[in-house]
Amino acid sequence: PLIVRGKKLGFVSLIINKRKTCVQLQSSDFDLEIDKWRFTFMFDVIGIKPRSNAVRKFAHLQWGELATTDIFLHDDGFFLIKFHGNVICIKVASDRPYFFNRKPIVLKPWSVNNDVQSEVLKVVPEMVRFPSLPLYHWADNLLRRIGSALRVPICAYEYMSQQTRVSYGRMLIEVDITNPRAKTITVAGVDEVEFEQQVAKCNRVSHNFDNKTRATKEKKN
Repeated sequence: PLIVRGKKLGFVSLIINKRKTCVQLQSSDFDLEIDKWRFTFMFDVIGIKPRSNAVRKFAHLQWGELATTDIFLHDDGFFLIKFHGNVICIKVASDRPYFFNRKPIVLKPWSVNNDVQSEVLKVVPEMVRFPSLPLYHWADNLLRRIGSALRVPICAYEYMSQQTRVSYGRMLIEVDITNPRAKTITVAGVDEVEFEQQVAKCNRVSHNFDNKTRATKEKKN
Protein backbone atom coordinates (compact mmCIF):
# COMPACT_ATOMS: atom_id res chain seq x y z
CA PRO A 1 0.00 0.00 0.00
CA LEU A 2 1.05 3.61 -0.70
CA ILE A 3 1.89 5.40 2.53
CA VAL A 4 2.11 9.20 2.47
CA ARG A 5 3.02 11.24 5.53
CA GLY A 6 1.10 14.50 5.90
CA LYS A 7 -2.33 15.98 6.43
CA LYS A 8 -5.31 14.03 5.18
CA LEU A 9 -7.32 15.80 2.45
CA GLY A 10 -10.65 15.22 0.75
CA PHE A 11 -12.62 16.17 -2.35
CA VAL A 12 -14.40 19.55 -2.63
CA SER A 13 -16.92 20.37 -5.35
CA LEU A 14 -15.79 23.10 -7.78
CA ILE A 15 -17.64 25.60 -9.94
CA ILE A 16 -17.54 24.48 -13.58
CA ASN A 17 -18.71 26.47 -16.61
CA LYS A 18 -18.26 25.97 -20.36
CA ARG A 19 -14.80 27.52 -20.50
CA LYS A 20 -12.93 26.56 -17.34
CA THR A 21 -13.02 25.15 -13.85
CA CYS A 22 -13.02 27.84 -11.18
CA VAL A 23 -11.59 27.31 -7.70
CA GLN A 24 -13.57 29.64 -5.44
CA LEU A 25 -11.72 30.46 -2.21
CA GLN A 26 -13.29 31.99 0.88
CA SER A 27 -11.53 34.60 3.01
CA SER A 28 -11.92 32.34 6.01
CA ASP A 29 -9.81 29.74 4.17
CA PHE A 30 -6.67 31.86 4.04
CA ASP A 31 -7.04 34.48 6.80
CA LEU A 32 -5.08 32.35 9.26
CA GLU A 33 -2.33 31.72 6.72
CA ILE A 34 -1.99 35.45 5.96
CA ASP A 35 -1.73 36.16 9.67
CA LYS A 36 0.95 33.47 9.97
CA TRP A 37 3.26 35.34 7.55
CA ARG A 38 2.32 38.90 8.57
CA PHE A 39 5.59 39.78 10.34
CA THR A 40 7.91 38.13 7.86
CA PHE A 41 10.81 39.51 5.79
CA MET A 42 12.28 38.21 2.56
CA PHE A 43 16.05 37.84 2.96
CA ASP A 44 18.50 37.46 0.07
CA VAL A 45 22.28 37.98 -0.12
CA ILE A 46 23.56 39.48 -3.36
CA GLY A 47 26.29 37.35 -4.90
CA ILE A 48 26.26 34.34 -2.56
CA LYS A 49 23.80 31.72 -1.33
CA PRO A 50 24.42 31.08 2.40
CA ARG A 51 23.28 27.98 4.24
CA SER A 52 20.31 28.02 6.58
CA ASN A 53 22.46 27.65 9.70
CA ALA A 54 24.58 30.64 8.67
CA VAL A 55 21.47 32.78 8.14
CA ARG A 56 20.06 31.65 11.50
CA LYS A 57 23.33 32.63 13.20
CA PHE A 58 23.33 35.99 11.41
CA ALA A 59 19.74 36.69 12.53
CA HIS A 60 20.61 35.84 16.14
CA LEU A 61 23.70 38.10 16.17
CA GLN A 62 21.95 40.93 14.33
CA TRP A 63 18.52 40.98 15.98
CA GLY A 64 18.77 38.66 18.99
CA GLU A 65 15.38 37.65 20.32
CA LEU A 66 13.59 39.99 17.91
CA ALA A 67 13.73 37.29 15.25
CA THR A 68 12.14 33.88 15.69
CA THR A 69 13.92 30.66 14.88
CA ASP A 70 11.49 30.20 11.97
CA ILE A 71 13.73 30.64 8.91
CA PHE A 72 12.47 29.16 5.66
CA LEU A 73 14.61 28.46 2.59
CA HIS A 74 13.24 28.96 -0.92
CA ASP A 75 14.64 26.79 -3.72
CA ASP A 76 15.94 29.92 -5.48
CA GLY A 77 18.29 30.60 -2.56
CA PHE A 78 16.53 33.30 -0.58
CA PHE A 79 14.96 32.98 2.87
CA LEU A 80 11.90 34.07 4.83
CA ILE A 81 12.56 35.27 8.40
CA LYS A 82 9.74 35.82 10.90
CA PHE A 83 9.72 38.49 13.62
CA HIS A 84 7.71 39.20 16.78
CA GLY A 85 5.36 42.03 15.80
CA ASN A 86 4.99 45.11 13.61
CA VAL A 87 7.02 47.50 15.79
CA ILE A 88 10.04 45.25 15.48
CA CYS A 89 9.52 44.95 11.71
CA ILE A 90 9.62 48.75 11.41
CA LYS A 91 12.91 48.84 13.34
CA VAL A 92 14.42 46.06 11.21
CA ALA A 93 13.50 47.90 8.00
CA SER A 94 14.78 51.28 9.22
CA ASP A 95 18.17 49.91 10.31
CA ARG A 96 19.29 49.06 6.77
CA PRO A 97 21.72 48.44 5.17
CA TYR A 98 22.74 44.97 6.28
CA PHE A 99 25.68 42.92 5.02
CA PHE A 100 26.54 39.23 5.04
CA ASN A 101 30.28 38.60 4.52
CA ARG A 102 30.52 42.09 2.98
CA LYS A 103 27.76 41.31 0.49
CA PRO A 104 24.64 43.53 0.55
CA ILE A 105 21.41 41.96 1.75
CA VAL A 106 18.00 42.42 0.17
CA LEU A 107 15.58 42.61 3.10
CA LYS A 108 11.93 43.32 2.28
CA PRO A 109 8.69 42.94 4.25
CA TRP A 110 6.48 40.15 2.98
CA SER A 111 3.12 41.29 1.64
CA VAL A 112 0.05 39.38 0.53
CA ASN A 113 0.07 41.47 -2.67
CA ASN A 114 3.69 40.66 -3.56
CA ASP A 115 5.08 37.80 -5.58
CA VAL A 116 7.83 36.56 -3.24
CA GLN A 117 10.23 35.44 -5.95
CA SER A 118 9.97 38.39 -8.35
CA GLU A 119 9.98 40.94 -5.52
CA VAL A 120 13.28 39.72 -4.10
CA LEU A 121 15.08 39.42 -7.41
CA LYS A 122 13.76 42.63 -9.00
CA VAL A 123 14.80 45.38 -6.56
CA VAL A 124 18.30 45.07 -5.09
CA PRO A 125 20.88 47.32 -3.39
CA GLU A 126 23.61 48.33 -5.80
CA MET A 127 26.84 50.30 -5.37
CA VAL A 128 26.79 53.37 -7.61
CA ARG A 129 29.59 55.83 -8.33
CA PHE A 130 29.22 59.49 -9.29
CA PRO A 131 32.54 60.45 -10.96
CA SER A 132 33.71 64.05 -10.46
CA LEU A 133 30.66 64.96 -8.38
CA PRO A 134 31.26 68.59 -7.30
CA LEU A 135 32.30 68.77 -3.65
CA TYR A 136 29.62 71.29 -2.78
CA HIS A 137 27.02 68.62 -3.66
CA TRP A 138 28.19 66.20 -0.96
CA ALA A 139 25.85 67.36 1.82
CA ASP A 140 23.43 64.67 3.03
CA ASN A 141 20.30 66.45 1.82
CA LEU A 142 21.85 66.95 -1.64
CA LEU A 143 23.00 63.33 -1.87
CA ARG A 144 19.49 62.14 -1.06
CA ARG A 145 18.10 64.18 -3.94
CA ILE A 146 20.74 63.03 -6.41
CA GLY A 147 20.42 59.37 -5.40
CA SER A 148 16.63 59.54 -5.61
CA ALA A 149 16.93 60.16 -9.35
CA LEU A 150 17.92 56.48 -9.65
CA ARG A 151 15.46 55.11 -7.07
CA VAL A 152 15.94 54.80 -3.29
CA PRO A 153 19.30 55.91 -1.81
CA ILE A 154 20.21 53.85 1.27
CA CYS A 155 23.48 55.35 2.48
CA ALA A 156 26.69 57.09 1.45
CA TYR A 157 30.25 55.95 1.97
CA GLU A 158 31.92 57.22 5.10
CA TYR A 159 34.54 59.20 3.21
CA MET A 160 31.79 61.22 1.50
CA SER A 161 30.64 62.71 4.79
CA GLN A 162 34.18 63.11 6.12
CA GLN A 163 35.50 64.16 2.66
CA THR A 164 38.76 62.25 3.11
CA ARG A 165 38.67 61.15 -0.55
CA VAL A 166 37.34 63.54 -3.16
CA SER A 167 37.77 61.84 -6.54
CA TYR A 168 34.19 60.56 -6.79
CA GLY A 169 31.06 59.97 -4.77
CA ARG A 170 29.75 56.51 -3.97
CA MET A 171 26.34 55.50 -2.65
CA LEU A 172 24.41 52.31 -2.00
CA ILE A 173 21.11 52.69 -3.86
CA GLU A 174 18.14 50.37 -4.11
CA VAL A 175 17.54 49.96 -7.86
CA ASP A 176 15.17 48.06 -10.11
CA ILE A 177 17.47 45.83 -12.16
CA THR A 178 14.72 45.07 -14.69
CA ASN A 179 14.93 48.66 -15.97
CA PRO A 180 17.84 50.06 -18.03
CA ARG A 181 20.43 51.71 -15.79
CA ALA A 182 20.80 55.46 -16.31
CA LYS A 183 24.28 56.51 -17.47
CA THR A 184 23.76 60.19 -16.62
CA ILE A 185 21.32 62.29 -14.62
CA THR A 186 20.56 65.97 -15.05
CA VAL A 187 21.26 68.10 -11.97
CA ALA A 188 20.26 71.73 -11.52
CA GLY A 189 23.05 73.12 -9.34
CA VAL A 190 24.18 76.61 -8.31
CA ASP A 191 21.92 79.35 -9.71
CA GLU A 192 19.89 76.52 -11.30
CA VAL A 193 22.63 75.90 -13.87
CA GLU A 194 22.17 72.36 -15.16
CA PHE A 195 24.94 69.81 -15.67
CA GLU A 196 25.05 66.14 -16.62
CA GLN A 197 26.30 63.93 -13.81
CA GLN A 198 27.77 60.58 -14.84
CA VAL A 199 26.52 57.41 -13.15
CA ALA A 200 28.61 54.24 -12.99
CA LYS A 201 28.10 50.86 -11.35
CA CYS A 202 30.73 50.05 -8.75
CA ASN A 203 31.74 46.39 -8.68
CA ARG A 204 33.52 46.70 -5.36
CA VAL A 205 31.33 45.97 -2.35
CA SER A 206 32.44 46.96 1.14
CA HIS A 207 30.87 47.96 4.43
CA ASN A 208 32.67 51.28 4.95
CA PHE A 209 29.52 53.35 5.26
CA ASP A 210 28.64 56.40 7.27
CA ASN A 211 27.26 54.29 10.09
CA LYS A 212 29.93 52.75 12.30
CA THR A 213 27.41 50.83 14.37
CA ARG A 214 26.21 48.86 11.37
CA ALA A 215 29.76 48.26 10.19
CA THR A 216 30.63 46.87 13.62
CA LYS A 217 27.65 44.52 13.54
CA GLU A 218 28.70 43.26 10.11
CA LYS A 219 32.23 42.43 11.32
CA LYS A 220 30.80 40.07 13.94
CA ASN A 221 29.47 37.88 11.17
